[in-house]
Amino acid sequence: TTQFQSLAAGATTTWEFDYTYTRDGTFDTVASVDTTNAVKETNEDNNSKTVTLTVDPPLSDLIVTNVSINPTNPIAGQQAVVTVTVQNVGHRATDVTNPGDFVVQWRPQPLAQPLTQQVNGPLAVGDTATVTFVYTYPSGGSFNSTATVDATFKVQEVHEDNNTDTLQVPVSDATIDLEVTDFSVSPAAPIQGDDTTFSVTVRNNGNTEADNFIIEVNPDAFGITSPSNQSVTLFISSLAAGATQTFSMPAFQYKGTGFVRAIATVDASNNVSETNEANNTKLLNLAVSAGVTDLQVTAFSLATDLCAQSLPPSCSPMKFWKGSAVTATITVQNFGRFPAGSFAVQWRPDNTKTSGPSVQLAGLAAFGHPGDSATVTVTGTFSSDGTFTTSAFVDPFNQVTEPCANCENNNESSTLTLTVLPRDLSLNVTVTDFNVLSSDLDDGPLRGDGDWNMWLLVLAKDQTCHFSFGPVDKDIKGFTCPFHFFGPDGAEDFPNPGWSASVTLAENAPLLFGIFGVEDDLPTGVDKPGAAFKFFLPGDFSTGGTFLLKGQKGDGRCNNGECFDATVQVTITAGPPPPAKVGAIVPSMRMFDALRQFNDAADSFNQITP
Repeated sequence: TTQFQSLAAGATTTWEFDYTYTRDGTFDTVASVDTTNAVKETNEDNNSKTVTLTVDPPLSDLIVTNVSINPTNPIAGQQAVVTVTVQNVGHRATDVTNPGDFVVQWRPQPLAQPLTQQVNGPLAVGDTATVTFVYTYPSGGSFNSTATVDATFKVQEVHEDNNTDTLQVPVSDATIDLEVTDFSVSPAAPIQGDDTTFSVTVRNNGNTEADNFIIEVNPDAFGITSPSNQSVTLFISSLAAGATQTFSMPAFQYKGTGFVRAIATVDASNNVSETNEANNTKLLNLAVSAGVTDLQVTAFSLATDLCAQSLPPSCSPMKFWKGSAVTATITVQNFGRFPAGSFAVQWRPDNTKTSGPSVQLAGLAAFGHPGDSATVTVTGTFSSDGTFTTSAFVDPFNQVTEPCANCENNNESSTLTLTVLPRDLSLNVTVTDFNVLSSDLDDGPLRGDGDWNMWLLVLAKDQTCHFSFGPVDKDIKGFTCPFHFFGPDGAEDFPNPGWSASVTLAENAPLLFGIFGVEDDLPTGVDKPGAAFKFFLPGDFSTGGTFLLKGQKGDGRCNNGECFDATVQVTITAGPPPPAKVGAIVPSMRMFDALRQFNDAADSFNQITP
């Protein structure tokens, strides 16, 4: 009780009383005012009030305060996370039963196996604990899930009927819908042989991630270009639900030209089950222009140092000779972006003509790729001497189409100017020995002196030999004949050897030696003519040597018809290298003219009759 001195009219006051119940239960408690009737009141019936209250035992009380799931609308086949929050709303911590641990349970749907998780105690009064469960609904639908705290009844609680809470879970069926939303190409106008890159934009309209699918681009769905093209593919490991992503396909090169239709397809191998299979493709119409091939000669040189092969070797200055093999080294390169097919590389020794030796190449790769250049050698000859402008050509027969501006106009190398020497041969001809085998061939009653008178002729360019004896008086062009001997009367005819002549043979002229002899039997007898000559082709004397010429008497007497002979030594002093094997060498008319004149002289001499 509490004693108060006064309370003003209309006033209100509140008193608090502390009391400890010694046992739990339901009790009626009464509050009374003026219990001693010290105050005279107009109504004595309203001085008390009774309240019924429940006294709890000194225990914990666990309740589920919240159950939630993320996502709030799970997808069948995909994991969802359930969060359960519990609180101790009792009067004591959960350590009444040491150590105060308890189990929280969540059942995804009726009759399903529950998921459980232990909460380690103690849990103090007013404190909360949160546990999570991971679960995948196998199918769509609406499911009534239940969360329970202290599912194994380990904790003594004030109330055991407030330990559960429910959550209605709407589960959607899993869906995937891959759609090609955009399809583009770079460059916008593809060029044959250049890198072409397709970009494909794909969106997953479904609620489930799409895994392991292929994007394919067929660059020429109608197969218009020739040769045909191969498709390009790209493997995609995943695309999240609702996500949009642009994929760059591997670089591709069109092999042909023309109008094409490219098709982009997502999930080309049908690996993904989709709710809509009709939106997996997109078309793109394109015009492929011709690829750029640009063949050029990047290096051109000639094997000009043939002088080491000359006779004798002489390497200053560097020389070319008519008819000798010349090697052209030519490097060509494809500066275009498209490979070149088979084509020829040609060396034109004389730029005033459109012909020359060539070699065929299988092709060249596009610029910047291995095999975009090649070096070849071509062997040829100059058919005449003089000064020439020469150059190298790539694709002289227009086997390769080069569509870019000026690409067909840069196929010739820079030119070289060179002088080609004639195939003149300088040599010395020396008579090393001369023999008259019979000094007197007369065997009749009238005997002359029987002396032999000799002339030696050698083919010599731009010279003339005057031959005069008896009825013969003749100029022989193209020969030299300084050796002219008349033996003394009545003596043996043994002229001294050692006569020598330096001559130049024009180009491919042969070397001709000639000996004329006359037995002088006058005045008692008749002159007996005799002659011999030797005709050497260039290959016979190109290295020099010793040669024996035998002179024959006209009537066949002397030593078995041989009346005199001369030993001739030929020494080469200067000349060209051996002729090329690439073509036949045609002797000049000068050779034939000299040989004809020589034969004419011999015939004239032999026509002298006794």
